[in-house]
This record gives sequence, structure tokens and C-alpha cells, in this order.
Amino acid sequence: MAIVLALLIIGWLVAFAVGAQAGFETPLEPAQPSVQATQPTTANPYGNSASAA
Repeated sequence: MAIVLALLIIGWLVAFAVGAQAGFETPLEPAQPSVQATQPTTANPYGNSASAA
């Protein structure tokens, strides 16, 4: 039983390593800018939020 469990764990580790290596073969896509970074900020409806009251 211990041998079967050891072979199962080794097989799982090998499959994980092969899958991780296959993931690095695809080229990375360039990062897309977020919508918030490209649009101007809207006016604050509550007035000046930095005022000390």
C-alpha cells in the first residue's frame, strides 16, 4: 500500500512539473490599461473633501 501511495504522489508531482513547464511556453500578452486610468476623474459631488472643519 505504501508503494502505491508513493507512486501516486510521484506521478502527481511529475504531472504538476510538466504542466508548469508547458505553461511557460506561451508568450505573455501585453498588459491592457484599465478603464479608470484612461478616463478623467469626475467632480466630487460633496465639495472639497480635504477641508478641515
